[in-house]
Amino acid sequence: MTQQEELNLVKKLTGIKEDKIKVHEDGLRSRGYVIDNGRIVFKFPRDDTTKFGNEIKILNLLNSLGLPINLQQPKYISEKDDYFGYQGVVGESLDTKKLTITQKRDVGGQLGGFLKVIHNLRQECEFSLPLQEEIEEWKKRYLFAKNFIEKNFSQAECKFIDKLIMEEMPSELRELGDNQVFSHADLGRSNILVQQTD
Repeated sequence: MTQQEELNLVKKLTGIKEDKIKVHEDGLRSRGYVIDNGRIVFKFPRDDTTKFGNEIKILNLLNSLGLPINLQQPKYISEKDDYFGYQGVVGESLDTKKLTITQKRDVGGQLGGFLKVIHNLRQECEFSLPLQEEIEEWKKRYLFAKNFIEKNFSQAECKFIDKLIMEEMPSELRELGDNQVFSHADLGRSNILVQQTD
């Protein structure tokens, strides 16, 4: 599907005009279409191998647990899981929001509660990531960011980072072994939205 076809599908499913839809190109495996600052978000694959069935299952599972944070709720799902739209979480990214110490503690407490619950989930999971695939995923993400790293770090720092990601981390992970738990896998400031900090 071309980007224009994706956009046309989002407009058709939501009834939202094109000027209210923002395209986000920063996903590693997907392209996003964001409506009303995240009230509705659609994800489409960047390649033919990316499917969203596992992500949809995980979101549905997490939404059933009564967690102390707001999560996306799958709403528009293709029959083949090759795209989906969800009721999003509207808020300000921690990348842009300045918090007081009290607010930071509150957000940290909520995140800690969320992580404690998902890391202790022990149900069978067909969407697990074996250790070697996890290592390859880290390497892939590193290579995706390598140009940025080379522009912003010294040659010595780049050499250190390269050795860490490509040699030392895989070796240490193999030595530690595989203890699979549910994990967010991309929990960073840009993926944490703050709605209210009273």
